[in-house]
Amino acid sequence: MKSLVTISFRNFLDYLQTYLQNSTELTTHRCAQAKFMECVSLPDPKKLAVSHLRKFRDHMIAQGLARKTIREYLHRIIRWVGFCWEQGKVSQATYLACKSMWMPNPRQGRSPVRTKSVTWIQIAELLPHLPTYLSNLIQLHWLTAARPCEIVQINSNNFSKVKPDLWIWTLPDHKGAWRGQDRQLYLGSDAIRIVQQIEPCPKGFLFPSKKNLEGFLTRLTYQRQVKKCTLHLIKNGILTNPPEWTIRGIRSGRARHMQTMHGLEAARILLGHTDQRMTSHYAGTPIPNGDFIGGLNHDIQN
Repeated sequence: MKSLVTISFRNFLDYLQTYLQNSTELTTHRCAQAKFMECVSLPDPKKLAVSHLRKFRDHMIAQGLARKTIREYLHRIIRWVGFCWEQGKVSQATYLACKSMWMPNPRQGRSPVRTKSVTWIQIAELLPHLPTYLSNLIQLHWLTAARPCEIVQINSNNFSKVKPDLWIWTLPDHKGAWRGQDRQLYLGSDAIRIVQQIEPCPKGFLFPSKKNLEGFLTRLTYQRQVKKCTLHLIKNGILTNPPEWTIRGIRSGRARHMQTMHGLEAARILLGHTDQRMTSHYAGTPIPNGDFIGGLNHDIQN
């Protein structure tokens, strides 16, 4: 039998679903609630006290989570407490105490770390020593500049063969789907050559997994497999220096490479951004502001 807290969380998510629809904020709520239930043993919302949130906050600090993550998770739980108060399951005093609870100061929690961009030289050093499926996955990840959670679910059933050297992969489920945006990834001749060498599963996934109910390899498994292989190569002396990059840096590294070779607009199209400022953030190339343009005009007049 599910606890009353779990039922309350489900009712809260159903309430959020009415106006958030498929927003990524719902995922953050689910993660915060899962972590809260792991840390706090609470059978009934009526027994909730501010001490439970303090315990949850201190637990996240001890885990070394980023300050931004700790604040986001706490705010999500406090919103749930407000929902419980509106339902008459929590007193107003408890809700106000939780709402005014002390947040972690700048010295507590891990500070945000910027993802390091990956170069093709770093990837090429690792590829010959990886299993075939993992090598193909990393190469497709680089060539398409997809997000890690996107490339693992690449499906041959969603390919549109526009030209012999250009296939378009339309993702049915992606980060901006709740905004009504389309997400397309472009496969050139190199990526097509890799795809043609892979035998897809009956569902069409190129990288299937029996452990995942959806049928494809999860992003977390992808990340763990790369790290596991890297540690094995270092242990056996094949790699002398441990690589200081993760799969999250492949997308930004590809963006920088594309920007250098073909310009910022080509990088924007490859990444699927609607705003060039976001592409500039990935590529590490700031867009000139008005003062910069004004200075150029001033130099021309002189």
